Amino acid sequence: MKKIILLLMILLLAAAVYAQKPEDFKVAQLPDNTIKITKYNGSVMNVVIPDTIQGQKVTAIGEGVFSQVRVTRVVIPEGVTEIVDGLFKFCGTLTNVTLPSTLTEIGKEAFYGCGALTTITLPPNLKKIRRAAFSGSGLKTIVIPEGITEIEESVFVGCNQLTTITLPSTIAKINQTAFYGCSALTAITLPSNLKEIERAAFSGTGLKNIVIPEGVTEIGEGVFIRCLQLTAVTLPSTLTEIGAEAFFECIALTAITLPKTLIKIGANAFENSGLRSIVIPEGVTKIEKRAFAGSGLRSIVIPEGLTKIEESVFVGCNQLTTITLPSTLTAIDYEAFNSCSALVTINIPAALTEINWTWGDRIYPNNNAFMRCSKIPPATQAKLKELGYEGRF
Repeated sequence: MKKIILLLMILLLAAAVYAQKPEDFKVAQLPDNTIKITKYNGSVMNVVIPDTIQGQKVTAIGEGVFSQVRVTRVVIPEGVTEIVDGLFKFCGTLTNVTLPSTLTEIGKEAFYGCGALTTITLPPNLKKIRRAAFSGSGLKTIVIPEGITEIEESVFVGCNQLTTITLPSTIAKINQTAFYGCSALTAITLPSNLKEIERAAFSGTGLKNIVIPEGVTEIGEGVFIRCLQLTAVTLPSTLTEIGAEAFFECIALTAITLPKTLIKIGANAFENSGLRSIVIPEGVTKIEKRAFAGSGLRSIVIPEGLTKIEESVFVGCNQLTTITLPSTLTAIDYEAFNSCSALVTINIPAALTEINWTWGDRIYPNNNAFMRCSKIPPATQAKLKELGYEGRF
C-alpha cells in the first residue's frame, strides 16, 4: 500500500510539473482571430504551449515572454512562424526547446545568454536567424538548415562551448563577429557558395585550419584576429584583398600562400603573427602600415610594381635577415624597418629617392626607418645616407 501511495504521489508530482492551466498564459487576440501569448504567469518549469487557447489557434508569442523566466523546457506549437526578439533572453535554466516545423525566423537575441541550452534542432523551413540570436548560449553543436543564406552579425558570439557547426550550401555571407570568441570551435567547413566574410567573423576562435572557397574576393578586417591555434589557411584564386588585422596575432601561422590575384594587404594584416616566410605576388601594389610588424619573417621579396614601403610595415621583425626590394620602389616611410636587428642583406633600387616620413601633405626627415638595424653592411648604410636617411643604424 505504501508503494502504491508513493507511486501515486510521484505521478501527481509529474503531472503538476507538466500541467498547463489557461491562467498560465496572458493572451491577446490578433486581427486574423488567432491568439498571441503576451506573458507566461505559470510556475511550471516544463512548459508545453497549447495549440489553442479559448478555442482559438496560437500563432504568435510576444517579445521577451520567457526572458529571465525560470523554465527548463518549452514546446512551441505548430503554426508559430517566428521566435521573436529576446523571447528567451537570459533564460538561464532553459535546457530544451522544441521548435515547430512552421518556424521561418528566429529573432534578434532570441536565445541570448541561455547558458544551459547546449543543443537545439532547427526546423527545415527556417529562413532567417537574426543578430545575436544565440550569443552567449551554451550551445555545443548546431546544424543550420538549407535555405538560410547568411549568418547574421554576432549570431554565435561568445558561444565558448560550441565545437561543431554545420553550414548549409546556401550560405553566401558570414557577417561581422558571427563566431567571435567561439574558442572551442576548432574546425568549420565553409560552403562553396560563400562570397563574403565580414569583420572579425572568426576572431578569437579555436580554428586550426581553414579553407576559404573560390569566389571570395576579400578577407575582411580582423576576420581571424587572435586565432592562436590557426596553422593552415588556404586562400582562393579569386582573392584581391586581405583586410586590416586579418591575421593579427595568429602566432601559430608560420606560412601562407598568397594568390596571384591579390592586389592589397591591409594595415596590421599579419602583425605579430608566426609567419616565417611568404611570397608576395607580382600583382600586389599596396602593403599598408604595420602589415608584417613583429612577425617571424626570415626573408621576403617585395614584388615589382610596388612603389613605396609604408610606415612601420616591417617594424620589429627581429628575425628578418634578407629583403629584396623591387626596381619600381621610390620611397621608404617612417619606421619601415625599425628594429629589424638581424637584417643583413637589402638591395637599394636605383629608383629609390625618398626616405621620408609623410604626415598628411607634409614631409619630414625620416631618422628611424632603419634604426636598430646595425647588421646592415657599411656600404649599404652609406648609400642610404646618400638618399637622405639621417638616423642611426
